[in-house]
Amino acid sequence: MTKKWITLLAITTVFATFSGQAFAKSIKGEVSKVEGSEITITVSKAQAKKITVGDQAKLSIKTQKAPSAGSDALTGC
Repeated sequence: MTKKWITLLAITTVFATFSGQAFAKSIKGEVSKVEGSEITITVSKAQAKKITVGDQAKLSIKTQKAPSAGSDALTGC
């Protein structure tokens, strides 16, 4: 009987661990301000409704190449 309870507890623990990852929210935004170690990210109002106080966040950073010098529209002005 004890083995059955331990097995049931182990299965429940594994299920609870992996099911939390299935409910993760995916929200995309744009960095609007960087001041020291503080980053401000702007998201749409529809996506902001999905965020609540205390939510954990994991950031995935995709860098963009800066334009080369002299290739902007104001060159020569």
